[in-house]
Amino acid sequence: MKAIILAGGRGTRLRPITHTTNKHLIPIGGKPMIERVINDVVELGIKEIIININHNDKEIREYLGDGSKWGVKFIYIEQAIPNGMMYPIIIAKDILGDDDFLLHAGDNILSGGLKKYYEEFLKNSDAAAHLLVTKVPNPERFGVAVVANGIVIKTVEKPKEFVSDLAVTGIYFYRKPIHQAMQNVEPVILGNSSIPEYYPPLAHQWLIDHKFKVTVSECTGWWKDTGKPEDLIAANHLVLESLETEINGEIIDSHVEGRIFLGRNTRIEKSTIRGPVYIGDSCIIKNAYIGPFTSISEDSSIVNSEVENSIIMRGSKITELADTRIDSSLIGYNVNISAKHDKPKSLNLIVGDNSDVRIPN
Repeated sequence: MKAIILAGGRGTRLRPITHTTNKHLIPIGGKPMIERVINDVVELGIKEIIININHNDKEIREYLGDGSKWGVKFIYIEQAIPNGMMYPIIIAKDILGDDDFLLHAGDNILSGGLKKYYEEFLKNSDAAAHLLVTKVPNPERFGVAVVANGIVIKTVEKPKEFVSDLAVTGIYFYRKPIHQAMQNVEPVILGNSSIPEYYPPLAHQWLIDHKFKVTVSECTGWWKDTGKPEDLIAANHLVLESLETEINGEIIDSHVEGRIFLGRNTRIEKSTIRGPVYIGDSCIIKNAYIGPFTSISEDSSIVNSEVENSIIMRGSKITELADTRIDSSLIGYNVNISAKHDKPKSLNLIVGDNSDVRIPN
């Protein structure tokens, strides 16, 4: 059994952060989302993991290394153009050989790990593909599977009329016939893209049409496709629900309630912390309020300010905002947010392309 983890794509819906950072390295609950995927894959006993990256992307390679941190081997493959999440199967065909494999989108976060679904895949030994699905209230936004007695009979991309409320996640188990499917399907233009893409429903429907068995597991916990800022914040909320308290730094003259992770060389002084809250290494929290479901990455500082339900990425500083609480926000790397006290009393903004700034009246 091998695995492909998809860590390419352009992250257009997460700009401007993804102008400078691969979206798969954005932290969720204090840990880059791709690390959460790797941990789930390694838990299955898989020792060889193919990681698909953009052409000339060095960031993922440099961060993850060769896999020895997890006791596995990473093989990196580059996708020259964004022509669909299924194309890496074609690129990796020689590496995969005839082995069964897992294809996992690197920005899909799943609670409870993959073991249960892997076992269900093994039980369906005659299935060419085994898809993870989840019930959604808005199936028109997703590719959905029409299922009868645990067997997929049809896949429909963003149905205009109701056919199923089972959205297909970006997590699939495959056997050898998927290579045959990929040799026979043709890429298609999707949405506003000008590049034909290989995407999952094409391959899955080819298998169904050619009498191969496609089965499903319904996710019993939560699943998040973290494609947009609000999805990241929601995923961060869900991850922090299971946070365990661990104190490695200093807490001085402060009120702390609920579960909190506090990193090394981090100092909390004269502040109120209401968990669950993750605060990484070498942070300074002073005269501040940090509310529930907040993740603050290493080397950040929050001084005379209030933050809740937000993700603050590495090296950012928020100071002197005691009169305005930051809520439900995604703050990138090395951002400096501070109050302006001199005259004239006006906003002073340096904002990059594709930013989203909301100012209270």
